[in-house]
This record gives sequence, C-alpha cells and structure tokens, in this order.
Amino acid sequence: MPSPLSGHDGPVHALSPLDPELALPHLVSVKERTPRPTIRSQLARMVTPPVASRYTTHVQVGYDLPERIRKAQPPMTLTSAAVARVNRLSPFASCRKVRSNIAMPYAEGRTFHDADSHVMELPEWLPSYADPAYRDRIPNFSLLSSGTRARVEPMIARGKLRAGVESERAAHEAELMTRKSWDAYGAFHAADRRRALDMLGFRSQLVFATFAPTQSEEARDVDVSYAASRALSRGIVDFCSADARLLPATFIPLTVPERAIAELRFALDAGVKGVTISPLAPATHSITHPSLHPFYAELEARGVPLLFHVEGDAPRKIAPGFTRNGWEGQTDFHGGGENFTGLLYMAVSQWVEIALAALIFDQVLEKFPKLYVGVIELGAVWVPAWLERLEIVKDTFGRTESRIGGLSLRPAEYVRRQVRVTPYPTEDVGRLVDRCGPDLFMFSSDYPHVEGGRHPLKRFEASLAGRSEAEKEAFYAGNFSKMMGVG
Repeated sequence: MPSPLSGHDGPVHALSPLDPELALPHLVSVKERTPRPTIRSQLARMVTPPVASRYTTHVQVGYDLPERIRKAQPPMTLTSAAVARVNRLSPFASCRKVRSNIAMPYAEGRTFHDADSHVMELPEWLPSYADPAYRDRIPNFSLLSSGTRARVEPMIARGKLRAGVESERAAHEAELMTRKSWDAYGAFHAADRRRALDMLGFRSQLVFATFAPTQSEEARDVDVSYAASRALSRGIVDFCSADARLLPATFIPLTVPERAIAELRFALDAGVKGVTISPLAPATHSITHPSLHPFYAELEARGVPLLFHVEGDAPRKIAPGFTRNGWEGQTDFHGGGENFTGLLYMAVSQWVEIALAALIFDQVLEKFPKLYVGVIELGAVWVPAWLERLEIVKDTFGRTESRIGGLSLRPAEYVRRQVRVTPYPTEDVGRLVDRCGPDLFMFSSDYPHVEGGRHPLKRFEASLAGRSEAEKEAFYAGNFSKMMGVG
C-alpha cells in the first residue's frame, strides 16, 4: 500500500479539535477480520490528548466499504505522526491526507515548551486593569523603547486594524515569524494569540508583559507601584485565559516585604504561573532578607517558579557617561536610541549573576529546595564562568563567612538542582551543554519581540547538531517541564 504521506503537494495540515469521542464512533470494523475493539483501542491511543501540536491531519478511514459509504464517513482526526500507523492496523485501512490552505506549524517533530514570549501592551492596557483610584497615576511606558515614534505609532495602528479580523489571518500566518512587535499575530489580541500558538506549534508558552514591569518598578509612589503590579497580574491572567497553553507571568516589586507577600498571594490566587522580581535589590534590604522568606515559601508551596527577566530599563546597567562617546546617531537593536545597544548587551547578565549568587550564598535555595528559579532573556554564555566563580567563593570566602561555609551543597549543585536559563539564539547551546551539562538550559522564542529573530529554532538546531536525543529533549521541553511542573 502506498504511503499516505506521498503523492500530494502543497500544505496538508488542517486545524481540528482532537476529540476521540467525536472521532471514534465513525470507525467501522473490517468485515469479520479486524474486531472493532482492536482498531478502536489502537486509534484511541493515537488521538487521546495531550499532543505536541494542535495541527492534525484529517484521515479518512474506511474498511472494506463501498465508496459511496466510505465518502460519507466524517473524517477522523489524527496527529501527523499517527497517519502512517493507521495503515499498519489493517491491510484494508486507507488513509487520505486532505489538502488545505493552512500552513504547517513552525515547530514540529517533538514537544516544544517556550520559556519566553510576550504580550505587546497597548498604552491603555495596564491602567485599564488597575483599581479606579490609580488608573490615572500609573506612569506611561516609553514608545521609544521599541523604536522611533515614526516607526512605532504606525505599527500600533496597523496592529489595531488587523486584530481579530478573519480576513487578516492568511497574511499573519504567512508572515508568522517576520511580523514583530504590535504587527505580530496575537501580539495583544487574546483570540489571535491562541491561533498564533497553534501556528507556532508549542505545547505551552510562558507569557510576560513587555512594558508593565517597568511601569510598576519605576513608579515613584509605592502605592502606585503595587497598584500597577496588581493590574499586571489581572491583565496577564486575562490575556492567557483564552488558552491553557498560555502561562501568565507577573512582576512584583520587593520594596515593602509585607506588601510583596500580599501581592504574591493575590497573583497566585488569580492564576499566575510565574513571578518575576527585579534582580536589583531595594535600597533598604536584600532580595534574600528573612522578611521575604514567606514570599519564597509561598512560591515553593504553590509550585510556581521565581523568575528574572531582562529589564525594560536596560540603560541602568552601565554608567550614563559611557553613552557620551562622540558617536552620535547610533540606533539600538530596535531602531530607537534608548533601549538595547551593543554595550548594554555586554552588561545584560551582571545584575542577575549577583542576585542568583545571593540566593545561594544567603541560603535561600538551601531553605527552599523545591523552589525553581528561571533566568529569562538574559543570555547564557555567562553561566560557565559564573559557576566557576561560585566555587571559588565557596572555597575561599566560606572560611570566614559562616552563611557560605554552612552551605550543605556545593554552589553549582544548587544551580543544577534549581536554576534554569534561556540562551539567546545567537549563543552556542551545544558548547554550553558541554561545559555545564544538559540540565540548565531551556528553549525560548521571545515571540513576538524582535530579539527572537526570524528563525530562532533554526539557530538552536544548528548549535545542537550532533547532540543526543536526550540532550535535545531536555533543552526543548524537559528542563522547562521540571521548572513549571507541566507535561
């Protein structure tokens, strides 16, 4: 029997709900040759969720039936990987791929969990979720952080016109990885994002706000800061409520420990799946201060990871004098002038390196051994040297600093047990695995940000060439699954 995957050109996948209860009643047995329960049970195993992708191939299954009856049978929905297996159920089974005009998903062939994606907030988004008393007090975000005003404002206008419009779907799908920021499919429209995730092919996607954390952190009034944090928790949970595969992450300032703990409980009760804090400690206390231990205890008890994410105000990382260098008119990565330059990239990880070291040396990871920490969009090439420095500190300063000397594990052991990091697509993941092992690093797309590039998967695949299947599985899915507690 010819392969069901041959003899057809053009796109062949179509989106259909995977529902065994709907599909299986359409099966009929081969006359006296293949008992119905045998075929039914084998096919049931193929179509029962969870599956890696919502994209499926429609397969018409007919068993020794007249053509007019076979054609009348509604198509059964199977994953692409199951198509060939259907033919092996019986020499009388036939599978026909149905052509469609819908493109295949970006990521196929394995399970992918995306550790970094974003909603592109509209200017009014965050205030709309705030308590009424604070809506006019939340600071605006800077459009220039995403490029020049002449570039950004038309982009937002285009995004608004296209959002939720059925006739725009084909163009969005054709340019899924090339349209960025507010132009991207599902950048701020929840229903569109659900469809975009189908197209991307990821099992799940951790979703961060783009601007709201900075709006919260930089509010001068502490009440406004926490009001903005609560608004973010409401808004990101609402955005992700369209699809269980979208995992909402919020931001909580640690300025006032008691309020941070209260805000954390509100966010977790609302359905947040990840909690970001700033790696830059408040002026009054460390992020490891005992007054914040209930914060970490609550995260550990709920199985929700602590997260660090690249900051919206990256220029704080270097002394401002470095920008006065005589090179005028240099644009940043986004075509603007204030957000992410080459010199800032050199400092991108410095704060999180200190924050993570503090969590280890001050025994937070010792006290909360089931607390996972995710380091997102801060690169990973710094990790090998940082691990070496941790060990030097343990051996050298552990003699005089009791909190370091009293650690029950080597510093690197805490990292491997509890810390996960997302490399940039431009970094060599294979080399990082060689130096640090396969347990630390996670795949991310940064969708729909420009930094993710047009084909992050291609870059990661190239750097993982020759790696074992176990190492690839850990990078694309396993390490994320452990951190997030998802399958």
